[in-house]
Formats: sequence, structure tokens, C-alpha cells
Amino acid sequence: MDATIVICTLDRPESLKRALDSCVAQDRSHDIAFDVVVVDNSADGNIADLIASYAGGPIEVRYVHEPRTNISHARNAGVAAALGRYLAFVDDDMEAPQDWIGEVIACLDRTEADILMGKVVPVFERQGSWAEALPMDWYGRDEDVGDGAVLHSLKRAATSNSAFRRATMFTMDMPFDPAFGRTGGEDTDFLQRAQEAGAKIVYSKRAWMKEFVPASRSNADYLATRRFRESQQFVRLVLKNKARIKWLTAARHMATGAAQLGFAASHWAGAKLTGADVGLPKVAMAQALGKVLWSQRRDTGQPYR
Repeated sequence: MDATIVICTLDRPESLKRALDSCVAQDRSHDIAFDVVVVDNSADGNIADLIASYAGGPIEVRYVHEPRTNISHARNAGVAAALGRYLAFVDDDMEAPQDWIGEVIACLDRTEADILMGKVVPVFERQGSWAEALPMDWYGRDEDVGDGAVLHSLKRAATSNSAFRRATMFTMDMPFDPAFGRTGGEDTDFLQRAQEAGAKIVYSKRAWMKEFVPASRSNADYLATRRFRESQQFVRLVLKNKARIKWLTAARHMATGAAQLGFAASHWAGAKLTGADVGLPKVAMAQALGKVLWSQRRDTGQPYR
């Protein structure tokens, strides 16, 4: 088996079907062998019938029920069920072009990398929305590097459209930390630890995917909330994985956040006075505030953001 595609999902059957259909429709003309594992993270196993409808198709689709609603538990269940020499994660709000898995395997084989991070192209439900004016890396990766280039820093460390060499990357029982499974950041935590351990991480523009952004996420309020959480996660993960003197590292990031907050607040005030759009300054303020309030850890209530 060349690859196992893992899709973790929670209560989004329509978007899941779109993602799953795109995976089973992958081009197999190059004699690629792969299967698909869908991890249902709902308490009641509410997509079992949907997955059963794929039985007998050209690609095996396997169902795994992980009733503990926690994205880390779901990812770990997918890892445990994977059979391929590569494991590829696809979010349930994504859609893959037909040559995607072929490009993933070709890039990993060619580069002998441990991890591939693929390009993500946002598709906005609300055309002409405020979010469309944002830089690409606010919603997906847009690394300014060549295809197959080694990534020495992780600008957007996420497992959406990513692939892993199973033999080197999943040697432990629970690679994804459940402590981050309800607040977010479990994928960043895993990727940071992998990089610190010497994993070779490459980027691919050719192994790209669409990510569908609903109207509810195309506004400054949503993005401000998300950036606040991500800044909190950033500080917590630095303290967990990189800090030698934790209190000093925490104080440094809190001071940086306070300075950034003051700068962003001045931009917000200027925009407010001139009648300009205050969306970006508001997001910047939230991002800075997350560093200051990094210890205020809360369940997001939305394990699948």
C-alpha cells in the first residue's frame, strides 16, 4: 500500500462527502495503491451509513469511530488504522484535484522527506468578502519556495493537506497530544516536535488542495477570535517544546505581545477616526492580546475549526 488518506470529521456530512468523493476519484493510472480511512469523531457515530455507501467501490473506504470528541484522539485513531507507507491528512472541508495523491507520493519519493506540506487554496463561499483581501497565508500556505524545497521554518504549521512517512514519523502510540485536542494546536505541536527531532519537511505547490471557507469565517470577528487562540497556542507550544527557562520565555512573549497590542491599538484608533476599515487592526490586536493572555486556556467549543 503506497498511501492511506485519513479524514477526521465531526458533524459535517456534506463537506465530508465532497472531500471523500475527491479522494476516491484520484487518478490511479500510475499504478498507485491507496485506501481511505474516515475517523468519525461524533459521540453517536452519525456518518456510519454514509461511509457504508462507499462499500464495493474501486477504492477501499474504512470507517473508524472515535467517540471521544477531541481532534487529537481522532488523528491518533487514524494513524493507528493506516496501512500505507505514507499517511496523508485531508480536512473534511477540503477537495483534492485528481492528481493530488500522485503528486504527494512522487514528491516524498523524490525528496526522501519525512513530511510533506502541500499548498492550500482557499475558496470563499461569500464572493467579494472581506477575507479575500487577506494575504494567502492567513487561510493557507503560500510559501515562496520551489516545489519540493526543504522548509527550515514553519510559517503555518498545520496538518491540513499534509503527508507523513509512517515508518519514521509515527513510532509512538499517541503522536498527537490530547491536551491540545479541544483548544487547537495539536498539529503544530506535533510538527514542531518532529522538526526539533530532525525530520525533513518539504513543501509542494503541485500537491495542492482547495479549502472551502464558509461565509461565517469570512469576517474580522471570526478571524480575530482565531488569531487570539493561535497566539495563545504559539506561546504554550514554545514553552512546551523549546523554552529552556520557561518563566523568562513567557515574560518575553508577553512583553512582545503588549508592545504589539499598543501598536495595533494605535492603528485601530486611526482607522476609527478616519472611517477606514478597522478589520485588520482588530485582528492584529487580538493576535497580540493572545500572547499576553496565553495562560487563559479555554475549550474552544469547536474542535474542528
